[in-house]
Amino acid sequence: MADNCGIDILILILIVLFTIFLMTFILNNKIEKEKELYQNDWAIYNYGQQIENKSGIAGIDINIRPIFNKINTKKDDYVIVAVVDTGVDLSNSNINKSILLNNNDAINNYDDDKNGFIDDYYGWNFFNNNNIIYEDALYDYHGTYVASTILKVFPCAKILPVKFLNSTYGTIEDSISAVKYAISRGAKIINCSWNFNDDSKELFELIKNHPEILFVCAAGNSNLNLDNQSLFPCSYDLDNIITVMAVDNKGLPYNSSGYGENGVDIAAPGVNVKTTLPDDEETLISGTSVASAYVSGTAALLLSQNPKLTPVDIKEILIENSHKINDLKSKCKSKGIIDVSASFQAGMKYKEDDK
Repeated sequence: MADNCGIDILILILIVLFTIFLMTFILNNKIEKEKELYQNDWAIYNYGQQIENKSGIAGIDINIRPIFNKINTKKDDYVIVAVVDTGVDLSNSNINKSILLNNNDAINNYDDDKNGFIDDYYGWNFFNNNNIIYEDALYDYHGTYVASTILKVFPCAKILPVKFLNSTYGTIEDSISAVKYAISRGAKIINCSWNFNDDSKELFELIKNHPEILFVCAAGNSNLNLDNQSLFPCSYDLDNIITVMAVDNKGLPYNSSGYGENGVDIAAPGVNVKTTLPDDEETLISGTSVASAYVSGTAALLLSQNPKLTPVDIKEILIENSHKINDLKSKCKSKGIIDVSASFQAGMKYKEDDK
């Protein structure tokens, strides 16, 4: 009897040990597969891998993986994110199913919805004053990778392409027209990965008069201290603007990024980050433009899960729940990089008593 009891205990121990071994094997296998998947995409998963011969610091990423399975993608109310920029490659496989279509204005050479823009089915091109959203990769790569990055964070966003830039050239006047159009089409978030040196009272008033819309603005790639120098619109002191700087895979500021303890709100990945160009070409991009896109995608995610959030709420959540990094203490208000998971959890609980 005692011998049988001893054998039973031994079998139980072996079962437990085998279970632990199996679970460890499965977990390690999953981790290795994830590492392989994100080998060149440190913004999503930074495990210390080398990007362009520069090793990162594990954990310096947007921390989105813990909530991949918690995101509600079945909501009827989608979030419109306007990419006011260059054109966008509508055939890009990461983008083509996420374009906001204007079903009230079919392509028939007639202004069906009488909004002043003939056949603006896919959006509008203010640079050439027509409905051609995408011309070629040379002129429209910038808006394409911005849109692609937004959708990488939140694939259920609806992208509204509004072109006013042709590669790097555009006017303040056209930017104002583009923003007005984005507002008229129902955008809740407007990504502004561009700046002008000259101020514009009309642009300022336009943004100020639409506190219901969040404007995500790049801090620029001129290495300016935005505490004592200005770019527009990112330097407007408005509650519905969030200004974004770029950092590398160690959490260090991008050497060309604008910065400022008061002039910049938050940091996001913006050095050698993986994104998609026209014709589905994958590449690594650096700059505050792509960093802003990560913030726009996160803002859209928060708003989709809790439609009661205002731009002020979203801005506050993102700043307060950032991943603090010592090297960013004097570089931006948040003193850290965007943390999608922490912001997601906070956003779900925000104003919970009002529901």
